[in-house]
Amino acid sequence: MAHFDDVVLHHPNWNGGYTGNPPQSEDEHNALMVKFPDMWKGEPMTWDEIQSGIDNLAYAENREREYPSLNELVVALWEGVVEERMASVTALEALRQAVKAKYPKPEL
Repeated sequence: MAHFDDVVLHHPNWNGGYTGNPPQSEDEHNALMVKFPDMWKGEPMTWDEIQSGIDNLAYAENREREYPSLNELVVALWEGVVEERMASVTALEALRQAVKAKYPKPEL
């Protein structure tokens, strides 16, 4: 599913009902609204709101892709808590912080 769809599906005024590729720009979004006037009930989302939502999804996907896996987390925590070897926990946290620095949270 396209990021556009992921963002607008959660908006209370989204009515759905367009066909074709999702818009990639404000001009394409405006053209789609002309072609499918019933796509929104009430006030539609602005392109800036949609783009902000798309950016937030992209940031989350990038972080998730590069974060340590749950298996790596469990192993590191086991080694730290049960085996009292904190090196794995420290290394895992350094990796997490590097990913967070590479993909900072977008400003809302």
